[in-house]
Amino acid sequence: MLGARHSAADAALDEDKEFFLRSRGVRREYLPQLLMLSLADQYLSSLTESSRGFVEAVLRSLAIF
Repeated sequence: MLGARHSAADAALDEDKEFFLRSRGVRREYLPQLLMLSLADQYLSSLTESSRGFVEAVLRSLAIF
């Protein structure tokens, strides 16, 4: 289907999710980092254990995860 995208593909935080997080004390400047970590976690959970360990080590060496 032309133009079809997965909702996570644009990595946008909708207003409801932002409100939910902000109402629980999450500061606005932390939202992009939380979104990135959430996407990374979703990706890592799809990998085999050995692959996940490798990718996590790389992300840690880059101080990303």
